[in-house]
Amino acid sequence: MGCCLEAENRPSVVAGVDARPRAASAALARMPGMRDTVRASVQNRLGRVKLHPIPSFATEPPESRQKPMRNSTLRLLASLMLATVALLPGLACNRSTSDRDLVYKRPSELVELANTAGGAFGSKGLPKVLWLDPRTPAEFAAGRVPQATSIPFPDIERTHEVTCRGFDMYIVYDTNYDDVMAKAAAKRLIELGYEPVYAMLGGLKAWEADGLPVKREPKTE
Repeated sequence: MGCCLEAENRPSVVAGVDARPRAASAALARMPGMRDTVRASVQNRLGRVKLHPIPSFATEPPESRQKPMRNSTLRLLASLMLATVALLPGLACNRSTSDRDLVYKRPSELVELANTAGGAFGSKGLPKVLWLDPRTPAEFAAGRVPQATSIPFPDIERTHEVTCRGFDMYIVYDTNYDDVMAKAAAKRLIELGYEPVYAMLGGLKAWEADGLPVKREPKTE
């Protein structure tokens, strides 16, 4: 009789399946009050659990996502603007020129421009003019426009900050109609950002032909 009771109360194992969960379910089925108690306890515990939302970029409002992006965009635009402003002088100094950018005038016309006061009714007074001779020092000494300054062409870019600043007008000349030195020097001044720049048509030869004075250094033996 004892063996039969022991076998009846022992959880049975059929084909390798654990029968303990099934036995527990059967025990709960025999005790309806216990089942309701367990269910109420579980629901009570779940009710006291507070679920905190996990912060996520996807759950943030659109305004909070757009603000950092807007600030980054503004900072990028400001940096680009500062870089552009910093590069402007370099861009001005490296702009290309052609013969169409040159303005040629006869010596008499240039003398008239240099002696015409600017502004309304001449209120600004006479312009400050740089008469630039880009030829060699020897050519400059042999004959030149009396008010000219000798700045050999190879030295213009290196010395222009000191020799060319502060003038209202720039007049460049060379020796004659066949000389290209005035053209090259006038282009260089334009590339460096100076204006207005005029090239003398015919050079020093045309200057003399118009009856204008030429200054020559005395020859040394």
